Amino acid sequence: MWCGQALLKILLQRRDFMRLYVILLFFSILMMPLSGSAMDYAKWIGKDWRGKPKFADNIDELVAQYDSTACQNCHTDIYEQWKKSYHSRSIVSSVGGISTYMTVGIQTEWGRKINRAEAAKCLDCHIPQINTATEKLAKKIVDWIIIAGGKKKGATEKEKKEAYKQLERLNINCIVCHNMKSNMASIAYLRDPVREPSKKDKKLGIVAKVYSAGWGENAPHEVVQTNGMTHALFCEQCHGIWPAPDGERIQCNSLSGSYEDAYRARGGYKMCQDCHMREKNRGHSMPGGHDFNGIVKESMDLNVEAVAFQRLKGGHTKAQWFPAAVVNVDITSHAGHRIPDG
Repeated sequence: MWCGQALLKILLQRRDFMRLYVILLFFSILMMPLSGSAMDYAKWIGKDWRGKPKFADNIDELVAQYDSTACQNCHTDIYEQWKKSYHSRSIVSSVGGISTYMTVGIQTEWGRKINRAEAAKCLDCHIPQINTATEKLAKKIVDWIIIAGGKKKGATEKEKKEAYKQLERLNINCIVCHNMKSNMASIAYLRDPVREPSKKDKKLGIVAKVYSAGWGENAPHEVVQTNGMTHALFCEQCHGIWPAPDGERIQCNSLSGSYEDAYRARGGYKMCQDCHMREKNRGHSMPGGHDFNGIVKESMDLNVEAVAFQRLKGGHTKAQWFPAAVVNVDITSHAGHRIPDG
């Protein structure tokens, strides 16, 4: 035993061995298996919250699976904040751009057929419910997106309104963040323990399993505290690069890149939740780039200097002079990422 320790001490004094030791230690940590709780959760992927294979075949069934209207009974203020957020209209607020991606990108430029896997390259963030829709329903949802986005020739105004109405029923709601995305953040990034629904939850048909709130003895559902939802990595699942199952990397914005590579790399310590939720008690309204008179205005200093003058346009008469100006704009950003971005 003593000989082994002495040998290790001698080897660690050698710089080349020390470097190899650190590399091997780093990769051994990465290759560690997930905790038992996390491995158990893998059995739930692609199933309903009671463990049975379940894919919604129609919009009513899909909406019901992720219905979070009951949350407002106890969390009234939070629910009202969320209703005013862009998360509550995550698909209809972006339907123009997404419909262009579906028609021009997938079908025209790449010559691919629309299916659930291709649609998820947009919708896994805008409406993650797509993952438990059947292929038939996924194609129907894409059709509504194309119609509502004005990309389907011959579609009537009535059809557009109906498509928009159906899409409004899908959004990033309580269940999406506090269950689907929180589980993935906790397991994949932070390896927090995640528990399956309790017997009480299963009996009541409660779908959500993970919440960031503190423990509550009288909570009507299972309450599990996790650090996953307090970390920027939780938000970056959508506000960053999305690795599709087929290996394609989708990057609609460069927000997480500028945050991690510029802000965090230079000593920044704030998380997304600090500015967009905690400060000024913004809560679940989570204002962002659309809040020009609020968080956007606060995030930068703007200084404008303008000097007016007249220029002579190749002549010597007064009639040939025309007005001009030199404008200098100085913008200092205090945000932890690029502006504009999303």
